Amino acid sequence: MVYIRCAGTENYNHIIISTAPVAATAVLFGLYVLMVKKYKKRIQELQSQDGRLPSGASGPTCSNQSCT
Repeated sequence: MVYIRCAGTENYNHIIISTAPVAATAVLFGLYVLMVKKYKKRIQELQSQDGRLPSGASGPTCSNQSCT
């Protein structure tokens, strides 16, 4: 078969279809990395509290196994 190109009509679908999934994958990967960093930071904060409540949180205070 012989394909004839018409002058002046460029078709960029092959570029758009190829780059759209790459861009979406890059965005999703970036969000994943940010969430993992935030999650790890939060775990470290909770593990380093030594039983203290986070700043701004209110709740019962415990001393010598008796909570009020």
